Amino acid sequence: MTDGHPIESAGGRAVWRWKDRQTLFHIGLALGLLHLPLSLEFSITLTHHGALIQSLVLFLYPLAIALMGLGAALARIRPELALGTTPMRIAGASLLVFLWAALRANFLVNDSGSLVWAGFSHLASLGAWFLALGMGLAGALQRVRSADPKEVGSGWAIHLAGIVLGYLVTESAIVHVGPNALIAASGLAFLVLPRLSLIALPLLLLVLLPTGLEHRLEGLRELESWDEGVTVGIGTEGNLSDEVEREMLDEMRAPLFEGWSRYGQVRIVPVDARRLLVLYNLKRQYVYRPYTLRENAMDPAELRRRGTASGSGMAVRTLLYTSFEPTERLLFSGVGSGRSFTRLTFRPGKQVTAIERDPAAARYFSEVRPTDTDHIFSDLDFVVADGRHAIEIQTEPLDAIVMESSRYQPPHSMLPVTTPHYLYTRDAMATCIRKLRPEGLLAIEFSRTADDETHRLVPYQVIESLRALEVPFTVMRAGALDDLTLFASPTQAGLDSWMERVGGDDLPGVAGDWDPQPLARWIDYELTDDTPLVGWISMSDEDRHLLITVASGAVALTLLLVLLLYFWEGRERRWNPIPFFFAIGLGHSIVQFHAFYAWRSFFGDDLLTIIRLIVYFLLFGAVGSWLAPRLPKSLLRTAPRSAFVVVLLALHFAGIANIPFEEGSASIRELYGLFALLPGGVLLGAYFPLGIARARREAVAPSFAADAFGTLAGYALMYLVYVPVGATAFAAVGTAFYAAATLLFSDE
Repeated sequence: MTDGHPIESAGGRAVWRWKDRQTLFHIGLALGLLHLPLSLEFSITLTHHGALIQSLVLFLYPLAIALMGLGAALARIRPELALGTTPMRIAGASLLVFLWAALRANFLVNDSGSLVWAGFSHLASLGAWFLALGMGLAGALQRVRSADPKEVGSGWAIHLAGIVLGYLVTESAIVHVGPNALIAASGLAFLVLPRLSLIALPLLLLVLLPTGLEHRLEGLRELESWDEGVTVGIGTEGNLSDEVEREMLDEMRAPLFEGWSRYGQVRIVPVDARRLLVLYNLKRQYVYRPYTLRENAMDPAELRRRGTASGSGMAVRTLLYTSFEPTERLLFSGVGSGRSFTRLTFRPGKQVTAIERDPAAARYFSEVRPTDTDHIFSDLDFVVADGRHAIEIQTEPLDAIVMESSRYQPPHSMLPVTTPHYLYTRDAMATCIRKLRPEGLLAIEFSRTADDETHRLVPYQVIESLRALEVPFTVMRAGALDDLTLFASPTQAGLDSWMERVGGDDLPGVAGDWDPQPLARWIDYELTDDTPLVGWISMSDEDRHLLITVASGAVALTLLLVLLLYFWEGRERRWNPIPFFFAIGLGHSIVQFHAFYAWRSFFGDDLLTIIRLIVYFLLFGAVGSWLAPRLPKSLLRTAPRSAFVVVLLALHFAGIANIPFEEGSASIRELYGLFALLPGGVLLGAYFPLGIARARREAVAPSFAADAFGTLAGYALMYLVYVPVGATAFAAVGTAFYAAATLLFSDE
């Protein structure tokens, strides 16, 4: 072996040059293709835990990614392990073990021992996957660097191109193949035919999919320890009998419908001959029964009488819906099965916009079982998107906006603290009011506000926002659990007119007052687009302290590992690249995380937007990687280098500051995203290959490790800066690390 290559001859090196580029592309494709399926396997069994447990478990994923750095270090210590097909075979075996853990040792447990075992099995298998990929990636980069430092840029560009391709096909693969089948087939292909897995994977899926592989694998998921409270309240007299509940849990293994989307799994399970239970990620959402709209021929007064007999929150909904006129432009967010439309006195047409965020649920009600909904979703304007996005792109003034989503998914502590709630921020309320006619109505429902203090948090924040915006509003409280409906209008006259139309003042069980009983931490936190994290302010002080401690520990661990790498590389070297790579790992991750939040649901919903941003960042990153090593040395000195970074970051943040969220044209939004993300993408792609080309050959692996540890530290800093302080401060921290990387780069 000479100069890092296992083959000394020119012909042999040419073969390895091709193999190394294939490895770089292959690993990139695997990372992009399987990121979302692996994440879905985490989330499907986490939904019945609280914010603290979810946040701590989700910490395992970036921790596992950081093990790519250890894989890179291992490639330096034992370079023979990074040769040939060994890394991909280890990665394939790790995928299969991870799938077993997700199915059999999952998070559908309540005791701490089982939860720790589930976390360990997930982290160990996922960590082995990333460690193997890091080993293969670092080995290939080191051999490319040994052959010609100028080729590092094109090699890294090939790797980024593989990631882009993986992300482009991942969602379609999840919908049509399923995450379980995709992980299983990928693991088998990498393990058995690592060199030919790009060909073997699609062929394997073609052979196995007709056998119902996804459904068979899902049937193996361990549900015995599941909290059976999912069925509570379905029975007509309250809880179901043990026998009926057991039958329902058995039905969940063979549901009427089981579909996946980028948000997770939707299951439809029969309750009895008439009703069906809808579950998102194995968590109960609502019960529905097939309906027709023939009852709309009923006299409006009779419809109101029947719909308000219970005196519950649904009674207020009936009062509201029967007050709508067929000529009015109406928008409903979070419609689910659409059963609420039976409360209208007319059959809705294209003047009514209905919004459902989850593509799998939308597909079921509009395409799989359209007869269950009387084909209503083909009659009206049905939009599968985030509610905030759908409201923002409305071009004509609306008569009414109704938000139903909080009825079945109250934003509370059952979500990770990093989950934003942009639909309810002060900025969102301003947008809703602006989209209404002067006499229009905004109605927002909140369920069970007397049931738990966290159910009062969001309505309290919304009310405070309306007060700050000086928007007239009123509330109607109904039922034993204080189901709340908030009414607001741009003008007092408009609000008075609507409340006269809605009526209900003399309805039993309905009141017009509500005391949110705010906690001190609610008052200190304003729900805005800069600080949109409901999960954080809903947590107890003890839980928040624990989460901050864990995040601080993660940062301290990365600093310790980087310090070890620094001394391993040696202080006496003319340039020790470890601090530089740690800084760019921090800068890259923080700037990207900030962008994910800043762009919100610009491309339809938050997950679709994140995937789009990743693709654009990596696409332009590949361009930056290819160009960077080809720049004249004079342009890489401190002054011109710093000027380039300042300009690119300025353009990046200027693009964020001017995002046209209310642009109705999809093509214009795509073009804006393309141009606005170019500066940041080029910067993200340029620094890494420049540093690899400038470092010694022996420093390639530890440099890669430092970058991976910087990524983990950036994720941890999200809990220390973005969560408690806000997005603007988080962006400033990312900018500071880019400045540090610029100064730490070698001029020699």
